[in-house]
Amino acid sequence: MLCPKCNNAFRPESFLGLNVDRCTGCKGLLCEADTLELLKGQRLSSLKQEGLSDLGIDTGYPRDSKNYDKIDNIDCPACAVRMDKISDVAQPHIWMEACPQCKKVFLDAGEINDLRSVTLFDKVRDLIKGPHQKH
Repeated sequence: MLCPKCNNAFRPESFLGLNVDRCTGCKGLLCEADTLELLKGQRLSSLKQEGLSDLGIDTGYPRDSKNYDKIDNIDCPACAVRMDKISDVAQPHIWMEACPQCKKVFLDAGEINDLRSVTLFDKVRDLIKGPHQKH
């Protein structure tokens, strides 16, 4: 399976018993939609309170994700169906791609960490960047 953004191979990894595929090039993540909800939800919130917020799940460079955001007409690496452009409901500046067939979600490097925290700067970015638009 090759990354739709940089054409490098994915490597399967597991965090807290949750399975993801990480691109060996751009460090983007491909996971099931329900896995994404667990990664950004209550499970990591409780770990963050215990001082375990840096779990090494997001190993890429967030500054690189800006460049990869521009590549948004991609096919699902798992089933080759054109992925939908989506944004996080709570933080619309975070752009992702979701497969309408197999329900996998692709996140650029840095987006998991961004999803796990909301800052004042994020609110400003929401206003400037806005949600992911289909075009």
